[in-house]
Amino acid sequence: MKGDGSVVIHRPVGVEAVNWQPPPTVIHISSEDGYLKIVVVRRRPKEVLRIYIRSIDMLYTGKVRDSGEFYMYFDEEDLKKAILAHPELIEENFRIIRDEMEVEGGRVDLVGEDENGMKTLVELKKVGNMEAARQLLRYVSPIRRDGGKVRGILVAEKFNSGVKKFLKINGLEWREVRRHQVLSIIRKSRKLRRFMEGFKVE
Repeated sequence: MKGDGSVVIHRPVGVEAVNWQPPPTVIHISSEDGYLKIVVVRRRPKEVLRIYIRSIDMLYTGKVRDSGEFYMYFDEEDLKKAILAHPELIEENFRIIRDEMEVEGGRVDLVGEDENGMKTLVELKKVGNMEAARQLLRYVSPIRRDGGKVRGILVAEKFNSGVKKFLKINGLEWREVRRHQVLSIIRKSRKLRRFMEGFKVE
């Protein structure tokens, strides 16, 4: 139970809550048949959470202060999920046509088209360093060498010194997608999935 009235129940293992009641709530505590009974009522929408406790091994009460900054780890797969859900993170009217594709020089993360129908290879990295820039150039160069028209875009949260200059000289582009943008999209996706899982299809 937290100071704002929210109640969260966890199992002995795992990080996901198995049940919870968000604030505002009304909490009733009583005893029933040898159990400690906790009833948590949420009025809008009307929801009731009943908890029965057989024994108490540890009880802690205190005021928890939240004064620190919160940073969450994310990886390239999260970045990909965010862009697949919101291609406009690349640019307006951008369309994803392939999720990963073998090209000469390796395997590119995404293939898309801009609003003019130009084929675009997109490489995703947590950090846009020189190695990532050269990797994208390896993917794009054979297509251009054979007379094909293609854009190359490197997507990362941040770019090391000199990388943007290298990309520009070689006719490549970059996009900065921030951590908070990715995590916001991932969280919304997870909430929607949990919401849909609550409906039973007969």
